[in-house]
Amino acid sequence: MSEKRKIYPYNAKVVFESLIKVSSRSRFSVKNIDESIKRIIVTTPSSLFSYGESIEIIVQPEGDDKALVYIKSRPKVFFNITAGGAVERNIQEIFQMLDEKLK
Repeated sequence: MSEKRKIYPYNAKVVFESLIKVSSRSRFSVKNIDESIKRIIVTTPSSLFSYGESIEIIVQPEGDDKALVYIKSRPKVFFNITAGGAVERNIQEIFQMLDEKLK
């Protein structure tokens, strides 16, 4: 399991809507979007070395003009010991897509 946080200088609603757009157009599969708590659940597909990951993305307001993005990723199965590096890369990929969208 891995988790990262990042603060963006944008309103939480803008950040959440941007995350929905980039998640929908990526290799990740969107499993759930909960607008009331600003949470998105995405998954990665299985591969030769991994059963895939489940990734939870939460956006929290930090005042009127900032948002905290919290991403937690974990393998879909507990015995997936080969997923460590992919978990970190997936989190970084989501942050990178969001950074590019918000430019």
